[in-house]
Amino acid sequence: MLVDNGSFFLGKSYQIYTKYMDVEKINGQWVYLVAAKWFNEGAGQVDDVQFGLLASDLQLIASRGFGTSIAQFERMVAPGLILSRHIFKGLNRGLYCDDDPSGDKLKLIYTRTPSADYEWSGGAQGRSVKRNAPRGKVFSVIVSPNNKHGGDFPKIAGWVDRWSWILEDSALAEAPTNWVDRYDKRLWTRK
Repeated sequence: MLVDNGSFFLGKSYQIYTKYMDVEKINGQWVYLVAAKWFNEGAGQVDDVQFGLLASDLQLIASRGFGTSIAQFERMVAPGLILSRHIFKGLNRGLYCDDDPSGDKLKLIYTRTPSADYEWSGGAQGRSVKRNAPRGKVFSVIVSPNNKHGGDFPKIAGWVDRWSWILEDSALAEAPTNWVDRYDKRLWTRK
């Protein structure tokens, strides 16, 4: 639920600030909305879109005690997805997603090298704390295109699945190591 100070309370525990994202109730569900770039393969152009993460999914992360994941979503995913350097498509590993046995082929991977990392400090009543970004790594966010749920969530182009730090490639800056073998293709690189 929204509280007066511009934050969103995650059940009995974590409270995150919504400075870098919108929070809307859509079809009875609270959704975090974050700005992102979308490479339209048919038109060969980049569009500004919104990706979503259900509040119930973030509450599940909180209930498992993954505070640093919450801090990273609040301080890195939400404000930084729009700043991604690369967009890749297709994970080169089998993945069943949204009743699609080849869901891996649809996944979008956004990567960049932020100047900082964030962790959660102080338990459930704590807060996000800035720390140095890991050296030699890139921050990666995996997104599922909103193919199956577009009727219920028409303003959401994709769903934020997960995020993590990955070793950086030695040849392509701000890309994960072995990106050529890891993904089907590189869709877009910010100039």
